Amino acid sequence: MKGIILFVTVILLSASQIAAYCFYGGQAQQLPGDSQAGQFCVFEPTGKTYDEGETWDTGNCEECECSQFGQYECCGYGMHAGVMNVGDGCDIMKVDCFNGVVIDIDGSGRCKYVGNVINLRGTP
Repeated sequence: MKGIILFVTVILLSASQIAAYCFYGGQAQQLPGDSQAGQFCVFEPTGKTYDEGETWDTGNCEECECSQFGQYECCGYGMHAGVMNVGDGCDIMKVDCFNGVVIDIDGSGRCKYVGNVINLRGTP
């Protein structure tokens, strides 16, 4: 029973220490023969184009949206929502966007939660 309470406590403490991050990119784009700039975005890491207002997933736990003037905003979610603190000597090995396993990063034995699964489904 103590193990379950500890596990739930770790998840709640971890989820409450997530700070979302976002990044911005792009510049004014113009279609050939069009006098209106900002009709689409070019996502720089891949070179793919997206229409104004269109959203996409980067495949790295980030969702992006093409805004006006060819600029885009991408925000992390799940494991990439920001910094998560699981305790001294601990880190999280990402399984997928919403699941990870607590690992001992320095072998010191300070990480008390080794092997616990972190699930962030439904966490903003």
